[in-house]
Amino acid sequence: GAMRRFRDLDAFRPVDVEYSDASPSGGMLTLVALVCAAVLGAWEFSALLYEDVDTVLQLDSAPDQKLRIYFNITFHDLACQYLTIGVRDSLQTNRMNVGRGTVDFTPIGHDGAAGTPYTDEEIFHLDHEEVQEERMKELEADWESVEADKGVATKHDLAKTVNAHDFVFVMYYAESTSRQAIKCAPCVRLFPVFDKFEAQLNAGEGTDRVKALRLNCVDYAMECLVQNVTRLPALRLYKRGPDAMKTYDVYPTRSGIRNITVEKLTDFLSQRLMKTYERKDALAHHEQFTESCRADGHVDVAKVPGTLHFEAVHGPELNLNFALTNISHTIHHLSFGAGAMNLHALPFARRWYPEEYWKNINPLDGQEFVAAEFHEAPHHYIKVVATYLKKQQISLVNIILGIFMPDASQNSHVLPTYQMTHQVRVARVPHHETPSARFSYDLSAVESHVTIRWGRDFYDVLTTILSVVGGVFSVASLIASATRPLRT
Repeated sequence: GAMRRFRDLDAFRPVDVEYSDASPSGGMLTLVALVCAAVLGAWEFSALLYEDVDTVLQLDSAPDQKLRIYFNITFHDLACQYLTIGVRDSLQTNRMNVGRGTVDFTPIGHDGAAGTPYTDEEIFHLDHEEVQEERMKELEADWESVEADKGVATKHDLAKTVNAHDFVFVMYYAESTSRQAIKCAPCVRLFPVFDKFEAQLNAGEGTDRVKALRLNCVDYAMECLVQNVTRLPALRLYKRGPDAMKTYDVYPTRSGIRNITVEKLTDFLSQRLMKTYERKDALAHHEQFTESCRADGHVDVAKVPGTLHFEAVHGPELNLNFALTNISHTIHHLSFGAGAMNLHALPFARRWYPEEYWKNINPLDGQEFVAAEFHEAPHHYIKVVATYLKKQQISLVNIILGIFMPDASQNSHVLPTYQMTHQVRVARVPHHETPSARFSYDLSAVESHVTIRWGRDFYDVLTTILSVVGGVFSVASLIASATRPLRT
């Protein structure tokens, strides 16, 4: 019946021992086959436990409209009461100030070295305004006539001329525009002396910070009125500073114009320069506050490109000179999204994820950025990429399920976070602007899915092991058949 038909299909009929011949060489060949099958099978099975990293890029699909930025930054020379935090979008149209409810401001002492405010002398030597070459030519030009200055793109500004140099020696005089009717005879007698003095001073080496010029009170009567020039000719030496136009040295002209010589003008200037520059080399930048400030917290921003900035404001007891504000800082932590903070909390995070991804999540941690001079500020440029780190869970249940349902073994732990690239430059800030530490961030339009998975699927490993075992014994059987005549 049916059982007989199944018996006729038997392909694994045992061979009676009486009809088979065992030999030592055959036993040795069998042992070699078993060892090879075991080694190759173990090798294939190890591929199941080996972790591989897959990275897939796709367009950003996250529906979130907000992005959280975590920061922990210490500002070396700025007290907490003067520190403010704000966010602007890339168009600079929307500003959001960060409240103190989400940020902890912690004062930090200066290790016993209290800072001191800058003196006027220190500011004079350490604070220099950089002026473009074309603009400097305009500022250093003589104020001869309105007609001659029509081609000048920018009007004269004596205060800016003084602030662009250390010293400016000005001769106020009167001369008609036509240059035919002279209104000031003493001015005419002084012209040759001052012209020679001006040429020598402006052409001398190392005198970029000291200049001489003439100002015609006929064509520029309003400027002479503002400067309260009541006697012509008048010789004044202006020194750069906050009150430069109010405090100046006057060269005496009452003793007679004929007594003024180039040598006397040079001696008058040299004495002032020597007195000013004698302590220049002993001055240096220093801390001006008695404490640092550590800002630790987070801010929720719109998920659009923008800038996170830290800058100084006036305090309740003191108005700051923003030009002297030092915004040097150390970044203890900076990250985007909550995933980075969760990553720190996971005990096996560093073992799970490759080191290059860990570095790209917090590339700025522990770095220090210093502004060595006035009107300097570190500006950071950050490119942010949404990254989903996935870790497949390897367990006995997943392995068993993977035999019959490969997709069921893909159970994984997903950690949403953000990677970022970073560039920085120390920017020169205009004198009329407040230095601020800026973190300009731009969000990438793509997201990265990084999966740490088993090296191979279980069903693939299982079929490969069976193939290896069958192949090894098939090859061994062929070798045994081929060597049977030799063995008998």
